[in-house]
Amino acid sequence: MAARSRLSVIVLNQPEPPGIFSLAVLYLIRTVPRRKIPIRLKIENMICLHMENCRRAEKTMSGKTMLYENIINDILEDVKSGKLKDGDKIPTDAELCDIYNVSRITVTRALKELEYRGMLIRIKKKGTFIKLTEQPVSKDEEPGSIPAIAVVLPFGEEYGFDILQGVESICARGGYYVTFHNSKFKSENEKAILERVFSDRLLGAIVYPCDGYRNIEIYSKLIIHRFPFVFIDRSVEGLNVPHVVSDNIRAGYDITNHLLELGHTRIAFVCTDLNEAASVSDRYKGYCNALIGSGIAPKPEWLIEDHADIEKINHEDKEVRLQVNLMRLQRILALEDGPTAVVAVNDETAIQLMEAAKRLGVKVPEQLSVTGFDNLQAGAGYEVPLTTIRQKFNDLGASAAEVVLTLLEDGSKSGRDMPNIVLDTELVIRNSAAAPQA
Repeated sequence: MAARSRLSVIVLNQPEPPGIFSLAVLYLIRTVPRRKIPIRLKIENMICLHMENCRRAEKTMSGKTMLYENIINDILEDVKSGKLKDGDKIPTDAELCDIYNVSRITVTRALKELEYRGMLIRIKKKGTFIKLTEQPVSKDEEPGSIPAIAVVLPFGEEYGFDILQGVESICARGGYYVTFHNSKFKSENEKAILERVFSDRLLGAIVYPCDGYRNIEIYSKLIIHRFPFVFIDRSVEGLNVPHVVSDNIRAGYDITNHLLELGHTRIAFVCTDLNEAASVSDRYKGYCNALIGSGIAPKPEWLIEDHADIEKINHEDKEVRLQVNLMRLQRILALEDGPTAVVAVNDETAIQLMEAAKRLGVKVPEQLSVTGFDNLQAGAGYEVPLTTIRQKFNDLGASAAEVVLTLLEDGSKSGRDMPNIVLDTELVIRNSAAAPQA
């Protein structure tokens, strides 16, 4: 029997109307063939499930008190009886694992719950202490943290699914849910989602930033409160937040070098804004390195960027995107002694450029070679299959989840203590690039 994929995800709509985070649907997709997973996860018109009901359902399904709650209840009882007083040090995580015969993740979950209630404080290299200077919230008055890791992406396409699958493969080992949130390339959506993720007490987050500096305030808030989170695919310079990314410099070099080996010497680079994200500028650096390594000086006019506000482009409207790329291609064709090949910043842009070429009567690859970046099925299945770079999205998700769980398990560590992870990519050669015509 063919191998089948499994995904256990809570799919959450963005908070609309504001303040309602618990509009959710629990997707438990088990033993479903990979090809039958929808390419785009639709999150509109979902069934409403309150998060507290999810927690109660978890207890009902188990038929008994969860293991982490035993630790919480014992500490609460010791505080109530006076056995533990303000400032007292509690056993280490390792000691609690031995006492209760549970995993490190279970202990972490219990202590995080008590931290959220204001009853514990962790001091780096010293330990965990009872903190009763403020009146703690009782268990009956306030629901605790939700056993979930949030994944915040600006899209729901197939690589979003692969990222989710990678995250879930790691989180499932610790008994965590994975919640998916689509910010739809809007920084205000991303901010609202992260605010609710924090206030609703999820345990951590994996974030693909729409635009790093527009949300510097919420990122900083999460850092200040030692909320475990990691950036994926893109980094935000200047923040001590770990990131998991592809080797974009090497990838930009590899795809450009492939065109050079085919005989191209005039190669354009197409993107929205070179400063949109570190991943974009890194791909451009790789592009430049390849040209310079071949004795070719990149010309300023070969960089085709229109500085369009990515948040104002309707990413669901193909015609709008096509018009943008028609203008880009017309700029390329208008250049004197113009480029014979194009390195597009991603597959979506590459496909739209090929569509624009078809409208303008430009043959790909006979008259113009086009390459992409991402290895989407849409590119592989296009009428001229796209030469591109394959990113390991599943590995990106899995590595990001491992970082978040490490931060959860070791309360003494912060983002600055975690190494950044850079993953290799792979050149995928198809039919959209060929030797230039004489």
